[in-house]
Amino acid sequence: MISGSEYVDITATASTGLTGNQYNVVRSTGVTAQGNLTALLCTQSTNGVNGAKGVLQNDPDTGQAAILRVQGLTKLVASAAIAVGDLVGCSTDSRGVTVATTGPHGFGRAESASTAAGQIISVRLSGTLVPW
Repeated sequence: MISGSEYVDITATASTGLTGNQYNVVRSTGVTAQGNLTALLCTQSTNGVNGAKGVLQNDPDTGQAAILRVQGLTKLVASAAIAVGDLVGCSTDSRGVTVATTGPHGFGRAESASTAAGQIISVRLSGTLVPW
């Protein structure tokens, strides 16, 4: 675990290639034989039991170390428009989405806004999933 005054990061092992997915939401389905958490892309449908663990901070290939921001301020790729202060969760494409009453669990609050998919915003991660 790595932490600073504004964040907490953990290291996991990329189960699949995560290249090109920096600042997307990741989940874990267990641990490797070496005892490390696994990391793969999160989707809204997997947001429950194997839900969001954090936001990917690097660009690892299969078997490489994946650095996950689990608490504090992070960049996040938006899946759609998000307003400042919105509760943010994981979309079906592993990006950030505003949480509605029928949507995914939330894990942070937007500190900047996006007007379209693919934009990078700032989100303050709470460190836990927040039910809708």
